[in-house]
Amino acid sequence: MTSKATPSTTKSKKFRVGDRLSAVVEDQINEMYELQKLFETKLASLRKYEEYLERVRTTYNDQFPEIVDILNRYTTLKKSNTDLIR
Repeated sequence: MTSKATPSTTKSKKFRVGDRLSAVVEDQINEMYELQKLFETKLASLRKYEEYLERVRTTYNDQFPEIVDILNRYTTLKKSNTDLIR
């Protein structure tokens, strides 16, 4: 005995599949919003360091025309310190 799918049964199955797919997409969207909130929080917490580096750059513009110059100087001094400790 084989059962034939009636049009209403087929529509019902399509709706259930569509509902499950909608739920999955909605979950993914919610996860992305949560990630966005985390990134925004992290960015806000790091912004104070950028503002500090910008103030240093402004104060010592003759030595550090760009923030990257401050960071490079830090890297050089840290490496030199490590070499001296050895």
